[in-house]
Amino acid sequence: MNTHIHEHSESLLATQVMTGIEKITPSEQVMIHQGFDYYHLCLKCSLPAQDLVTKTGINKSAAGEFNLGYVNRTLGLSLPDPRSFDGGSQRGLYQRIGLFKVTGHERFRWALVFPLYDIDGNIVGVYGYWVRKRSSQNEGAFVLWNFDDVGIFNPQAVKKSEKLLICSTPLQACQLWSRGYRHAISLMGHEITYEQVQTIFKDKPVSQVELIQPNDLIDRHQFEQLKLYLTSLGKSCSFIDSPIAING
Repeated sequence: MNTHIHEHSESLLATQVMTGIEKITPSEQVMIHQGFDYYHLCLKCSLPAQDLVTKTGINKSAAGEFNLGYVNRTLGLSLPDPRSFDGGSQRGLYQRIGLFKVTGHERFRWALVFPLYDIDGNIVGVYGYWVRKRSSQNEGAFVLWNFDDVGIFNPQAVKKSEKLLICSTPLQACQLWSRGYRHAISLMGHEITYEQVQTIFKDKPVSQVELIQPNDLIDRHQFEQLKLYLTSLGKSCSFIDSPIAING
């Protein structure tokens, strides 16, 4: 399948990469989970990486709860021989979804990575935050496998909580979760539509939503639109300042 990868920056907070894949099969979901499990293992096995995570305001419990990972450029080395069927399939998949670049290098090298899910628990994308110096000026980036997906950080809160705290990035939501705000979430997408919001929030227990006021003008516009969508679904919505100092 031909895959067109689009990379652009519409926000000061995150560069967006949409790969345009139409559908991920169950067996491909397994391979994607394997990749993120490996990144999580890299984080658990690296004390310097754990120290960097702590300095971002994320605690060990949050890193485990959300299967956060650290990209140390060894995922490719851990895969089967590229000449084998399994090795070729995994590398091809990771390139198609944007985890690997066309050169075979890992897109999020030296970044802390946050898996993003749909409401059913499938991994539909990834948010990366560079905890080491990056060549680009952007500190955050996210990839979605499909143009029409919305990546949710902490989807369990959407399913179980009556009150939600929506942040601009998974990093911010994870920092808040680490400080006891277990209802903090983030939504990552390109021009999130009413239909997408309806799919995520319809028939969920959420009745009250607080949106943390973004600093960026583009994110502020997107949050205003999100507030309109949520209000039309009968949710009580308001903007607030962050209860703690947050980064990213």
